[in-house]
Amino acid sequence: VAITGNTAGSVAWGLNYYLKYHARCAVTWMGDNLALPASLPAVGTAVTKHRNYKYGYKGNVCEQGYTAAWWDWARWEREIDWMAMNGINMPLVFAGQEYVWNATFAEFGVTYEELQDFFAGPAFLAWQRMGNLKAWGGPLPAEWVVSQKDLQLQIVRRCRALGMKTVLPGFAGFLPDAFVAKHNVTHRTAAQWVGFTGKYTGIKLLDPVDPMFREFEAAFIRKQTEIYGTDHLYNIDQFNEMQPTTNDPAYLTNVSKAVVNGLTDADPEAVWVMQGWLFLNAGFWGMDQAKAYLGGVPNDKMIILDLASNQLPQFQRLESYFGKPYIWNMLHDYGGNTEFFGDMGLINSAPYAAGVKNSTIIGYGITPEGTRQNYGLYDLMLEAMWRTEGADLEVWCVDYAHRRYGAARNGTAAAWNLMHPKSGPWGGYPNYHSKVTAFPTLSMYAPGYDKSTVVQALRGLLAEAPALGGVATFRLDVVDFTRQVLADVLSECHTDAAAAFAAKDAAKLAAAAEKALGAIADLDTVLGSEKHFLLGVWLEDAKAQGADPAAKALFEQNARNQVTTWGPKGEINDYAAKQWAGLVKDYYYVRWEMFLQMLQDDLAAQAPYDPSKYLAKVLPFELGWYNRTDTFPTEPSGDSVALATAVVAKYFPSV
Repeated sequence: VAITGNTAGSVAWGLNYYLKYHARCAVTWMGDNLALPASLPAVGTAVTKHRNYKYGYKGNVCEQGYTAAWWDWARWEREIDWMAMNGINMPLVFAGQEYVWNATFAEFGVTYEELQDFFAGPAFLAWQRMGNLKAWGGPLPAEWVVSQKDLQLQIVRRCRALGMKTVLPGFAGFLPDAFVAKHNVTHRTAAQWVGFTGKYTGIKLLDPVDPMFREFEAAFIRKQTEIYGTDHLYNIDQFNEMQPTTNDPAYLTNVSKAVVNGLTDADPEAVWVMQGWLFLNAGFWGMDQAKAYLGGVPNDKMIILDLASNQLPQFQRLESYFGKPYIWNMLHDYGGNTEFFGDMGLINSAPYAAGVKNSTIIGYGITPEGTRQNYGLYDLMLEAMWRTEGADLEVWCVDYAHRRYGAARNGTAAAWNLMHPKSGPWGGYPNYHSKVTAFPTLSMYAPGYDKSTVVQALRGLLAEAPALGGVATFRLDVVDFTRQVLADVLSECHTDAAAAFAAKDAAKLAAAAEKALGAIADLDTVLGSEKHFLLGVWLEDAKAQGADPAAKALFEQNARNQVTTWGPKGEINDYAAKQWAGLVKDYYYVRWEMFLQMLQDDLAAQAPYDPSKYLAKVLPFELGWYNRTDTFPTEPSGDSVALATAVVAKYFPSV
């Protein structure tokens, strides 16, 4: 088999196409199937594929926290290779920047010790870098900062060897208190962000029109280039979930001019890469304001990431960003949540719409806040880089099942084809929190897809277990589908419990509570049979980053807090929730047990349910949990297929 391309990345892309569509193999975030046949399948007529647009982008500043916070080089190397194989040639690469910040601030008289009330912990650095918070999860060990510098050097070398243009950070104006104490600069204090108070809020924002902004930005870019080199692409987001001091168009033009001037002082070839997320605040960013802000930068000096084109496109409202080139992105997941959700039909059509083709688009991309979930949606989206129109979804899902398991089987093909119609979880349902991980209360959201479709899909998978039970990707998917089935069982139990409480039916409430807790316990057991769903892996990966016991303890607290209370007092409670073995049984089960018992106690006392009473009871448990240090398994236990079969027999005994 001969594969040729104009870059190493193009060859990797061609290799992946061959593996997917000829060898029927799969390399994914959720397991690999690389069972190549003894004789490689012949291609026959030569296949030629061209990239539709210049760039294939991957990255979300939040992904650095929700997924990649604890990655080592081996994991990063795999990710970079995966990106190349899927046409990504413009990755966001943010590791190691604290080393540059420290070196640059030192030039301006700020010591590392003075940065300790500025830098957040590793699990929360993404939001400190965006100016939302400071110090939470710290102090940041100096040894870790150095190790991340070494890691970033490996990352950028590998990316560039594969022909990628790395997007590195730029200066958005966020400063530590020590800087403004030592320099007479025009600045303001950022507003409180989502409930964070005290020392964790109020980061200082340097006014871009102050001469110091241009000076510091150029110093940062020079220092970063000295250490990591450059591909001349710099991500800068000044107003992520915050807004400027005034909506005066003249001021906004001067702000963006200051940013690009600082960049080009250090790098005349610099291009500002900006997330278009700020423009979702249409109340502030009207046409005049957006046009003025973008108008301060020449068109060839800026690329806009239309961050959520699949849900909240801004390129249409803002007339293709008034001539600025932009990248159409799929933002599918928030917080790295693990539920089934998405809109496969939209992903298969919207990127090819006439309004897109006739715009200033220069690429496609994926911008998840967290990965390792719903992989089929990403696989389809990434094919937009070479497709000229959407796929036949029924045929595509048959192919997806074939390459995922290395065999064409009716049950697996049918299972995946149940996902994308309106009745299935990929039929147009947005990111949501399953009731397993959502904060319990009487009224809770559940998506409107037909829950029986996932049960039917699971039955289809299990029917092929005699042939495919030894395939790792098959077992992983059996666990994932069973996870969703049990989450849906809990959802129905909650609905029954709420109805029983309203009807003052103690017997039905007790029965619903017993079934709900049983489903959560069964869920944890099933998840424990697959390494992909183990809390222990996340925690041990975090501890492995620490150079000494104190750092290991700090990083474990970071890891525990992010997936639970997300803040010292639950400021963003459950946002990054995960259905992981250990977390389900040790955390979510306890919350649900408290809630259901309180309902039964209130009903017995003929008292109304009081959410504040439940919060007062459960919050100490939540805050205590993230400070614990007990360990969880890092290796799976149990037979996934047998456990899933038992779940179907227990909860859905009829054929």
